[in-house]
Amino acid sequence: MKKVSQYSLTIVLGITFLYIFYRNNIGIQFQNVPGDFGDSKLNMYILEHGYKYLTNQINNLWSPPFYYPEQMVLSYSDNLIGCYPFYTIYRVVGFSRETSYQLYYLTISLITFFSCFWVLKKLFQSYIASIAGAFLFTFSISMVHAVWHFQMLTIFPIPLIFYTIIQFFKLYKTKYLFYASLLITYQFYIGIYLGYFTFLVSIIFILSMFFMNISNRKFIDYSRNYKNYFYLLSIILLNYLLLKLLFEPYLQEHKIFGGYDWKHWISQTLPRFSSYFYHEGKSLLYKNVFNLALSENLTNSSYLHNMYIGFIPYISIVFNFCYLLFIKHKKSNDKITMAVLSSIIIIILLITYIDAINFSFYLYLFKIPGIGTIKAFSRIIVVITIFFAFSTAYMICSIEKKFHRKIKYFISIAILCFIVCENFTSYSYSYNKAAHLKQIEDLKQKVLSKIKELKLGKNEVTFWSNNPYPLDAMLLSQDMNIPTTSGYSGHCPRGYSTLREGVINWYKGKVQEKETDKILILIEDDY
Repeated sequence: MKKVSQYSLTIVLGITFLYIFYRNNIGIQFQNVPGDFGDSKLNMYILEHGYKYLTNQINNLWSPPFYYPEQMVLSYSDNLIGCYPFYTIYRVVGFSRETSYQLYYLTISLITFFSCFWVLKKLFQSYIASIAGAFLFTFSISMVHAVWHFQMLTIFPIPLIFYTIIQFFKLYKTKYLFYASLLITYQFYIGIYLGYFTFLVSIIFILSMFFMNISNRKFIDYSRNYKNYFYLLSIILLNYLLLKLLFEPYLQEHKIFGGYDWKHWISQTLPRFSSYFYHEGKSLLYKNVFNLALSENLTNSSYLHNMYIGFIPYISIVFNFCYLLFIKHKKSNDKITMAVLSSIIIIILLITYIDAINFSFYLYLFKIPGIGTIKAFSRIIVVITIFFAFSTAYMICSIEKKFHRKIKYFISIAILCFIVCENFTSYSYSYNKAAHLKQIEDLKQKVLSKIKELKLGKNEVTFWSNNPYPLDAMLLSQDMNIPTTSGYSGHCPRGYSTLREGVINWYKGKVQEKETDKILILIEDDY
């Protein structure tokens, strides 16, 4: 009965946190769409494309009809394949594209909160500590900022990944590595960025756990059983095949576009030490008290360095190191926490760029073929926040062990309240849904008018628009099932131009000679 009441309270708290932190991004009447005019609309388009593919309305997943007639354009960005089922449920029920996108956002946030809570509760057996850690992982101020890059929010597998790794080093059963590997692969299917960051952080954590358990008798027995190596090779092979299926289009795209330049792009997106204390939003408890100024050369990319997750997680790292130094009887949770703390230090040392000497250890990782396609590396914060959640939960558990029942609850709840308040921001990361729909409808009327004027059939139309935004043309083409040469993604096709004459010449160069007389409708009102 107690467990049922706890989980009921967790549901209530999860929904309450969701309302408090994301109400401005959605609106009480669902009047806002979360994100910006770029990534948000692109992700909406891709999710709708996935829904149409799953429901057999289209038969080509990798070539949605933007940048038409270019093929395989989905490989220019994250494909979000792992997200399609969640979004499709709402579309099948009958919600519109925009409303389904909003509901997807809310659903994924709740699932992430419950996933992290469940893992922390399993590990630490403290309700308040688990709530605090789950809150940090889902609703910290850096996570709220990540709404700008909506594709970075579907992270509910991450707590489960680290839980299965921990279970392996507790029980030494290969099935837990199997679960962890499949979850990591699934995270790649959710988003290439997220998959890469998760894989990198997981490897570091596995190595940390390995060194914490290297003298464990169970581990020695496990490593001497050669059958286990066969199972591990089978797991590697299975995941290799699954990832090869996903990466094939991206490998072809990489041959065309190559990677990003280290000096002018990657080094700008790597975190600085000040990045961990930088955020553009305003906390309820303080404005910019903990904000450290970024160096001048990061002025144009400051939005990428919003990595501050609150004061308490940083305090917990120092607290836990000091606490563990004086523990006489080591327990399994202490080893887990040491592995977590070690991983945090290794990751920060690996990815942090030191301006004074123009150097980062990540440069050596960057030299691995294919890694150069991963830009905006500071977004790794959405993954490593799980370690800060672990660390904060462990600190609260340690405090609870040292005090009388009433006092410990008071201290734990006070810490939780502080965490909630310092991460609360009224900053809105959204745009108005009605205005968005009106822009698309206005564009639709112009296209229909032009089609009628020129007496064209649907099969004779390919249109381009630069007003009010190329993504509106993409979303309209999706609604009308008409291709568009407008496009928005991580890359543009070779030779493509956003200028009128450039688009016409590019289009004519792509289509066959007999098709060049087809009308390319241009909508180009002034901004």
